[in-house]
Amino acid sequence: MTMRFQLLSLVVIVSLAARGNCIRCYSCGSLEKGCDDPFDSSVVGSVECTTYNTSSYYGTEYEACYKAKLTIAGITSVIRGCGDVDVGNQCETYSGVEYCYYTCRTDECNGATFITSSVVLLMTSALTYLIIR
Repeated sequence: MTMRFQLLSLVVIVSLAARGNCIRCYSCGSLEKGCDDPFDSSVVGSVECTTYNTSSYYGTEYEACYKAKLTIAGITSVIRGCGDVDVGNQCETYSGVEYCYYTCRTDECNGATFITSSVVLLMTSALTYLIIR
């Protein structure tokens, strides 16, 4: 086998391994113990994000986890759950109200204080670059 074929095979395997039947996300709100930052995964459980146990508006499978953070007059509220799409990380401020929305695509990734991109995506991109180069 050539090196190029081996790398392509590895990229395909890693990409397929990253896609399971559904993603697992932490699901909670600030009123629940352990959900705020700093997050406590020993108290908060995760759920499989299927259309059967969560409310998907369009009946689609969930592909991402999210963490939404709202700060009003110094009081912060956090919500974690399943999301339809990965929109990245973004924060907006309107009239003194800060709203941040973080998304990610790996199991239980929405437990972190800051959510980063998937390691699998980074590896796939790097290997693809090496193959094409």
